[in-house]
Amino acid sequence: YIPNESNKPPHPDEQRYVKMFMAIDLSTNFYYSYSYDVTHTLQMNMAPPRKLAPALFPKPVTAAVY
Repeated sequence: YIPNESNKPPHPDEQRYVKMFMAIDLSTNFYYSYSYDVTHTLQMNMAPPRKLAPALFPKPVTAAVY
């Protein structure tokens, strides 16, 4: 038996979320960028990348396999 997904009733919350999304006015105060992270400050975006902190526990030295 293969269920037909096109006849599946929508989840009760789905319509509520669709209505909330459609109520958002995307023409004003909406910023989106593929290349710029709008979730960070300008200072953070302009700063050079930070180096990763060294590992707290170094990798153990393993014996060579003969």
